Amino acid sequence: MKRFLFAIVFAGFVLLSSIAITGCREEQGKPQAAESGGLPADLIATSAMPGALDVAKARELAKDGEPIVVKGRVGGQKAPLAPNRAIATLADLSLPTCDKSPMATCETPWDYCCDPSEKVAANTLTVQVVGPDGTPIKAGLSGFGGIAPMKELVVSGIARRASGSNSLLVQANRIYVAR
Repeated sequence: MKRFLFAIVFAGFVLLSSIAITGCREEQGKPQAAESGGLPADLIATSAMPGALDVAKARELAKDGEPIVVKGRVGGQKAPLAPNRAIATLADLSLPTCDKSPMATCETPWDYCCDPSEKVAANTLTVQVVGPDGTPIKAGLSGFGGIAPMKELVVSGIARRASGSNSLLVQANRIYVAR
């Protein structure tokens, strides 16, 4: 009888513990889900925005805080799409991907490993989608609206430059996935 009572009490304890743990996980998940937010439903455009500059030209002409439209290819590094942030690297379309070079067997042709790193750096920029607090949304762009490495994009947004830097960041408000 004691074993039976012990088994019932133990089973009850396990059941209550699992409910409490599940409840805690759900509660912990709620703020995180709200904090991570989602990508804006209208982020993906159905047609290209006019007046797009190539990445190299945008890097040359863009002024901090001004609207910009830029076109390029998702690439420039092995992982051009951040897995848990709305950040991507966009490369100038004039850069030949490694599948178009003698290194045709390259597993990641979008990283431009067949070109000198200085050339790649001079022909890439960063795209990010930010939330109301100005930080990148905590959701990856990969797969959203067809965004993937090697896809050509037209991005509309605001140009951002760090003081004393030649790098360019575009805070995107619309993205068109060309192909």
